Amino acid sequence: MSAAVEQTFDGAGRQTAAFSFPGIWRNGLFAAGTWSLAAALTYGLPDAINWGATDLFAAVALAGAGIFLALSVTVGRLGSLGRTLVHYGPWFIVLGLWLAVWEVLTAKLGWLPKPFFSPPQGLLHVYVTDWDRLLVCIAYTGGSGASASSPASSSALPAASLSAGRSGSPIGACRFSS
Repeated sequence: MSAAVEQTFDGAGRQTAAFSFPGIWRNGLFAAGTWSLAAALTYGLPDAINWGATDLFAAVALAGAGIFLALSVTVGRLGSLGRTLVHYGPWFIVLGLWLAVWEVLTAKLGWLPKPFFSPPQGLLHVYVTDWDRLLVCIAYTGGSGASASSPASSSALPAASLSAGRSGSPIGACRFSS
């Protein structure tokens, strides 16, 4: 019976609606589109609260879109790196969608509460303005972990506490003001 149906319809319905251009990475084009959407939403819609670094985040998202657009035509020439990018292509699409949704729910509509859900440009603003404090905190964290594990680095902690500032402890240097 199925052979008769196959002969009657001669493969009807087997064509896909997706476009196919040789040498074009379709998921790369879709990722470029979702990252462009995130950039457009970030730049185009007004913020509910001024978060800082809004233009910078829009530029970073637009640069990501440009990278995916360029990769969509060159990924075939990248060898194993290209195969890895093709494998993770759907995740790049979802990441662009996630950035757009995160942006709208936090910065544009203000639906998620401020202290717990900062928008992407709010986090980027912290990294751009407080990068030196973040590096100090990372250094102190690495130093305190090393001093607990090896006796040779135990002298690093008192030196760090002397240079930590007024509080006298490395933790005090890692406090951020709002």
